[in-house]
Amino acid sequence: MKRQRIEIMAQVLAFCTRTGRTTRITYGTNFGHPKFKTYLTLLAWRDLLAHNSDRYVTTEKGHRFLEAFAWLNDVLEGCARRVKSHVRR
Repeated sequence: MKRQRIEIMAQVLAFCTRTGRTTRITYGTNFGHPKFKTYLTLLAWRDLLAHNSDRYVTTEKGHRFLEAFAWLNDVLEGCARRVKSHVRR
């Protein structure tokens, strides 16, 4: 299944909480370099990601984004389970 833009953004931010080196983020998120740079620019422009010397760091705003993303995923998965149980009846 193709990853959605918001899922990719969350994946990059989550990865940058553990390690911020460009090569490791690129391999860990399974991106080519041009696409990877596009997301880094977007996340930095939105103040979700900061660049400190040779590392990228998830900002406080980025951490709030990840929390909201995780919460929304939990809600949507719960809804999907309820829908599936009603369809089976």
